[in-house]
This record gives sequence, structure tokens and C-alpha cells, in this order.
Amino acid sequence: MRSGGDAGEGPLPYFFYGTLVDLDLLSRVAGQPVGHGATEPAVVHGYRRTGIVGQRYPTMIRDSSSRVVGILVHGLNRRAARRLAAYEGANYRLEPVTVADRAGRPIEALVFLVVTALRSNRRHWRLDLWQRRWKRRAMRRAGRLKDSGGRARAFRRRS
Repeated sequence: MRSGGDAGEGPLPYFFYGTLVDLDLLSRVAGQPVGHGATEPAVVHGYRRTGIVGQRYPTMIRDSSSRVVGILVHGLNRRAARRLAAYEGANYRLEPVTVADRAGRPIEALVFLVVTALRSNRRHWRLDLWQRRWKRRAMRRAGRLKDSGGRARAFRRRS
């Protein structure tokens, strides 16, 4: 495992907390298989996961008394990073964050956080409900994410 600041150990892992916790969708978006061997449970403190008004996916907002459970994903390549950025779109920016791995050790990771004025609907977002209602549609949409000249082309995301 790579803890923040260790030199020479490769790229930082990603922390996912929403639709991309679903490994089928993550693999499709990343354009590479992502299995349980590349993932582990993780927690980020000081944030809360919440739904977004008019959207089917969540965001994390700062809340010092909360925490967000998600997954830490290791081994994503540059192509996957481009595809993930295209999938997340202009509303999100990749930011460093410190998460706790399954052993409670601090790990520096990258997370997509909202940078625009998306409004929280103040509701708790649940992966299981999203999977039942929207996963199939999200998988179809993610299948349209194509690589083009070394860059992934974006599509309008509502999943």
C-alpha cells in the first residue's frame, strides 16, 4: 500500500464514493478490468455524501462531523484516468484527499469533487437504490465513452 508522500511507488490510488463504487460501471468507464483485488474499503473523514438536485449521482460536501465510506482503487492507468475525467465532466475536479484504508492507515488518494454550483438535495444517496433503478442505463451510457486520439471524449452524464 502506498501512504501519502512515499517516493517512487507509482501513481496515487483513486477514492470512489458514488456510482463508480459499482465495479461493473467502473471497469466500463475506465476501459480496463477493475476487480476486487485492485480495490479495498476506505473512509474519508470530514465529508458527507449527498444527492444532487436533479441528478442521479452523489457528491461529497464538507462536514466535519461526518465520514464517507467508499473504495480505494489501485493500478488505474493513464488511459483510465482520461476516461474517468471525461466521465466525471466539467462539474468535477480531481483533488488529493487523505483516506483511511481498511487497517485505518492514512493513504493519500485522488477523488473527484464538485467544483460548480451543484446543489445538494440534502438526501442520503444509496448505491443499492441507484443500482436497481439506474445502473443499466449508466452502463449503456458509459459504453458510449470512446477514446479518440489519446483523449477520452466526454458525454453528457446523468447517471
